[in-house]
Amino acid sequence: MSDSQTVVRVRGLRVVLVTLAFLCYLQFALALLPTVVVRSVAALFGGLAREANLIMDAPLFWYSLRESAVLYLALALVLTVVARDPTRYLSILKVAIFVLFASACMAAVAGVASRMPLLWYAADSLVSLVFFALLALFYPRHLEGLG
Repeated sequence: MSDSQTVVRVRGLRVVLVTLAFLCYLQFALALLPTVVVRSVAALFGGLAREANLIMDAPLFWYSLRESAVLYLALALVLTVVARDPTRYLSILKVAIFVLFASACMAAVAGVASRMPLLWYAADSLVSLVFFALLALFYPRHLEGLG
């Protein structure tokens, strides 16, 4: 592969990684919103924020939401570091590609198995699949084993 093709791939990889990191930072911020705001946003998607909702009324829901925010922050920070020099972190990129594929599959299977409305889990599955495909597309395979 020529040097110019490598530069294009690495630039594409950086754009994908920064975009994914941004989405993780956003998820972190959204998970820290006040309960009233989360309920209002959930009401837009229907079903989740109805009166006397067992899910949103459970302390475990709020604990899990806030705790997952920390994981999104950690992931965003790692992606930000990797985006600075993706060719230096090829093994982390491989893990990210695998995790995105596994996440897409898990969201789809768990959503169907738990009979959730399609809108609730399809977005997670589709976003993971899109970023899986983009990272796999831009992954610089020709650089493996060098360095």
